[in-house]
Order: sequence, then structure tokens, then C-alpha cells
Amino acid sequence: MDPAEQHLLHDFTDGWRRSSERWATKHSDVVTCSEADAQAAVGRWRDFPVTAHPRPTVLVGPPDRPQDGFVDGPSKMAYDAGVIDGAAGVPEEPLRILRGLGHPAPAPVTAPLIVTSAEHQEATFWTDRGRCLFPAWRLEAVGARGPIWVMDEAALASCWFPPALEPGAPRSPHDAISATLGADGVTLDYRFVGSAPSVVVCYELCLLETRTAVCIIAKAIANPELPPRAAVPAVGVTREVRVRLSRPLGERVLVAVDGSPVEVTHGSGERVP
Repeated sequence: MDPAEQHLLHDFTDGWRRSSERWATKHSDVVTCSEADAQAAVGRWRDFPVTAHPRPTVLVGPPDRPQDGFVDGPSKMAYDAGVIDGAAGVPEEPLRILRGLGHPAPAPVTAPLIVTSAEHQEATFWTDRGRCLFPAWRLEAVGARGPIWVMDEAALASCWFPPALEPGAPRSPHDAISATLGADGVTLDYRFVGSAPSVVVCYELCLLETRTAVCIIAKAIANPELPPRAAVPAVGVTREVRVRLSRPLGERVLVAVDGSPVEVTHGSGERVP
């Protein structure tokens, strides 16, 4: 860790401890993230080539997208597990990609998903710098309600992925939605799913910056009028907080507490270059 990162971590740690102590004295039953969780989140991006030109693509969503889901559970299970076969004439590339994206199924897969056709086109995928068009395969399959889109291998080669999460790794108490970067390059309006204002009056910010990543954690300040351990509706609403970075975001990646990337766009709605 370089000296600048050490300084930023020190500032973050002091702020975190102060806010944690205040929170713990009032609402010890509320689950929050720890300083170690935030350090682990940015740590997953330690090797991100932030100075590379062109900047690698960072996907927020997956590189494959079934447009309308599947007609039944077995078809979806086969797809999720990467148990894919192709009809005669279907190129091997998209089949190979989908097989590689599969993960172990909770139960035995009884039959493969059969891809009946594949056309090389373009499709929109979600990145940390907005929605972008990429070369992709448009697949039709038995058991799929609509087309399945999957990035082609050349586009996938331009992507950078952090190390996989360890089992039991922490998840953010608030699902990140997106962020808007101001014209000054350092002001971020961060949106996430939080509690209603009647339950949480505001959110206190903790910020961790490194050379390659930024992590924002919004800590809830509960409505003081709520009785201790009061039952509240488990309803999520969009909340927004503003934070000022110590230096321009630049090519760094904004990440949630689990290390997943968050979409950042300009205030105009345009992609951050």
C-alpha cells in the first residue's frame, strides 16, 4: 500500500470508529458493515489496471442475458449450470462461453438446454460506466421464452473481473443502485436501497479510497422517535447521499461493500470517459 493509500485508510478508520461508537450506544441490534469488510471490498480491485489504455471493461451485470426467462424450472436449471448443447450448425463459440459461465446446480440436471440458432449481432450490457453496446451472440433455445444474449469472446477478452468472493463473504446492508459524478470529478451522488425516512432519518458516510477503487458505506441514523427494537416495515426505498472524494474518481472503480462494481455516469447522463 502506497503512502497516499495509508493516509486515506487512516482517515477512514478514525471516522469509522467514531461513527460506530455512536451507533453502538443507541442501536446495538442493527447489523452494519465493519472496516475490515470495506478494506476487503477495495482489496478485490488491488490489481485492476487503472492506468491501462484503453481502460478494461468492468461489467456490473453478467456477460449473458436471457431476455425473457425460461418456460420451466429444468430449462433454467440447465442454463444456470452451463449444461448446454447445440443443434446442427450452431457455432461452438457461444456454447463454449455459456458452459464456462455455468455453476453447480442444486439438483441433478436431467437434460441439456438445446440452442437451436445463433446469430452474431450487438447487444447492450451493463458496465460501471453505463450501458454499452458490445458484439454478442443472439441465441434461440428450446425452453427459452425469448432470445439469449451472450458477449462474444473478443468482447469478453476486454473485460476485467475481480477475484471471486469467498464463501460467507459479507454482503452490503444496502443494495447499491448507481452514482452520478459531478462536473468537478470528485462529487458523487450515490443511490442505494435503504430504509424509509420514517425509519432512518439520514445516512452517515464512511469513505475508503485506494489507487484503484472507492468504497462508500452509508450508515443509518435511526429516527430517534422510534421505540427501542420497534417493529418497522421491511420496505426498501431509494435513498441518495453525496460524498466528496479526496481526488478525481478518474479510472478508479466505485464498489459496494462486497466488492461488486457500481455504475457511475455523469450528471448529464452521459458515460464517464
